[in-house]
Amino acid sequence: MRQGRSVMEGGAPISGRPVQQYDQPSIQWNVGLLHNHRFGRSDESHFQDSERYKYPGQSAFPLAILVATSVVAYLLLKIVRTTSEPAGVLPPGPEQLPLIGNVHQLKPLYSNFANNDSTGDMFYLSILGKPLIVVNSMQIASDLLDKRSVNYSERPTFQMAGEIMGWSKSVVLSQYGDRLKRYRKLLQSVLGRSSAPRFRPLQQEEAMRFALRMMKTPEDLVQHIRHNAAAVIMKIGYGYDVSSTSDRYISIAERALGLFAAATVPGAHLVDLFTWMRHLPAVTSSKVAREGNAALMEMVERPFGDVKKSLQECGEEDQYSFVSASLRAQWAAASLYAGGADTTVSVVETFFLAMALYPDIQRRAQEEIDRVLNTRRLPTINDRDALPFTWAIYQECLRWGVVTPCQYHVSRNEDVYDLDHGAYSQVRIPKGTLVVVNAWYVSILHNPDTYPRPFEFDPTRYLGEKESTQPDPRDVAFGWGRRRCPGTIIGDDYVFATICTTLATLSISNARSKAGVPIPVPRPDVEADMWRYTTGSIRQAQTAIKRVPETALGSNPLTYKSFVTIEHTCAKATSGPVYLAGSVETT
Repeated sequence: MRQGRSVMEGGAPISGRPVQQYDQPSIQWNVGLLHNHRFGRSDESHFQDSERYKYPGQSAFPLAILVATSVVAYLLLKIVRTTSEPAGVLPPGPEQLPLIGNVHQLKPLYSNFANNDSTGDMFYLSILGKPLIVVNSMQIASDLLDKRSVNYSERPTFQMAGEIMGWSKSVVLSQYGDRLKRYRKLLQSVLGRSSAPRFRPLQQEEAMRFALRMMKTPEDLVQHIRHNAAAVIMKIGYGYDVSSTSDRYISIAERALGLFAAATVPGAHLVDLFTWMRHLPAVTSSKVAREGNAALMEMVERPFGDVKKSLQECGEEDQYSFVSASLRAQWAAASLYAGGADTTVSVVETFFLAMALYPDIQRRAQEEIDRVLNTRRLPTINDRDALPFTWAIYQECLRWGVVTPCQYHVSRNEDVYDLDHGAYSQVRIPKGTLVVVNAWYVSILHNPDTYPRPFEFDPTRYLGEKESTQPDPRDVAFGWGRRRCPGTIIGDDYVFATICTTLATLSISNARSKAGVPIPVPRPDVEADMWRYTTGSIRQAQTAIKRVPETALGSNPLTYKSFVTIEHTCAKATSGPVYLAGSVETT
C-alpha cells in the first residue's frame, strides 16, 4: 500500500484527517458526495425587522446574549460531534463507476484484484452504495476476525438462498445469536476434540473401501471421492450406511446443495441487491424459490424422520448417530453434509492432482509409510505423528488448492483499525460492512512473502527443512473466530486417512497415449489455476472423464488430462494376513 495516497470516497478525495459527521452523506453516489452542510445565510431583512419592532428604550443587550448563546451552543455541538465521530478514513480502493460502484469487478474477487495497483493489505469497494472491504493480510484477518470476533461473527444476508429458500436457519447462514450458539454447542459435543476419536475406525474403514473401489474402477475417481465423503458424513450424522453414489439421501442432499450454490452466486438474483423485491409474490413464488425450498426441507426432514422412526422401532440408539444424540438437532445434522461434503471432496481432488504433477513427492511419502509401517499393515489416523511428511502433504493441499478462496463476514458495529501505513494509520470500517478475507493470491495462502514459490507444491514448507517453517494453512482454511468450522478435527482425520491409505495402496501417475507417451498434466500458474478449478464459494477441480484403454487400470483425468492409479507394492506382505481396502487376504 502506498503511503500518503488519498482515499477516494465516492470520487471525492479525503485526506488523512478525521472525517466530521456532517461530511458524511445520507445517500452516497459514486460520482461524488452529497454533503449535508447547513450554510449560514445573512439575511439583511431580518436585522431590519429587528430594528423596526424594537420598543422605545429597548437596548441591544438581549440580542447580544442571544448571539452569544447561539455561538456557545454551536461550539458545544461541534465538540460533541467531533468526539463522537470515530477516527480514521475508509481504506483506499479501485476507481468506482457511477451508481454501481465496483459491481463489475466482483467476479471473482481473488483473481480480479491479484495484480491491481489499488490493492494492498486492505482495500475498499462500493457495491451499489453498500460497503465492502477486502482483507489481503493474515495479520489483519486475525486481528479483526479472531481478536474482535464478536464484531465480525455475522454472515451476509442472501435474500433468495437465505430468507426465501430457507437456508437462513442453517448453520452456514445463521446470524450470530442464540440459535447459532445452540447449533455450535450441539456440533461441538459430537465433533469436538474429546468426541472425534471415536469416529476414527469408521473413517479408516471408509478409506480402505475407497482404495478398493479405486483399484476396480479408477476411471470413476470423482464418484468414488464423493461416495467416500458422503458415507462418513451420513454415518456420523444419521447412523446411515450409504450404499452407492446414487443413494437416495445423497441425491436429495446433492440437489439441495446444487440449488443453494446457484442461488449464492454474486448477482444471480436481483433480490439480493434490491432487498425490497422480497415482498413481491413473483419473487417469493418463483420456480427457483419453490424448488430450492422444497429441496432444502427434504434434505433436512427426510433422513431425520427416517432415523427417528428407525430408533423408535428398534428401541436403541446408534453409537455413531448425531441425530440419536439429539432429536431436536435436525438443522445442525443437515449442516454436517452441507458444510463437509464439498470441502473434503475438494481437498482430496487436489491431492490426486498434486500427486500426478509431483511424482517425487509421492514416492517420498510412500517410502516414509513403508519405512515406518514395514509394509505389514495399512497406516491409520493414529500414525500421524510418525508420518510427518504425509501429514505435510495434507497441509500443502489446503494451501495450494484453496478450498474457500473468499471468506465472508459482516461487521455488527462501526470499527476502527490501526493499519499503521502513513496516511492510513487508522482506517474506518462502517457498520454493516461486508468483510471479505481473500485467502487466495496476493493475500494469504499464495502470498510469496509468506509462502515463497507459492504455486509450487512443497510439503517441506512445514517441516523446518527450509530456512524457516512456514505458517500452518489450517489456521486460514477452516475459517476464523466464532465462525470457524466446528468439524475441523473430523475433517483433518478424514482427509489424512484417505491420503495415507491411498499412498499405501496405490500409485498415481500420468496416463499414456496410444503411442505410449505419458500425457502431461500442466503445472499450475495464475492463469491455468483459474481454469483448473471452479470459481464458486467452494473451489473444486473441474474434471472430464476420458477412458484410455491402453492404460493398465483405466484413466482418471483432472483438468482435462488423464492419469492412472496402480497398486503400490507396500500393500503386499510376505507373510501373515494383509488387510487391503477392507478385505482380508492370506498369503
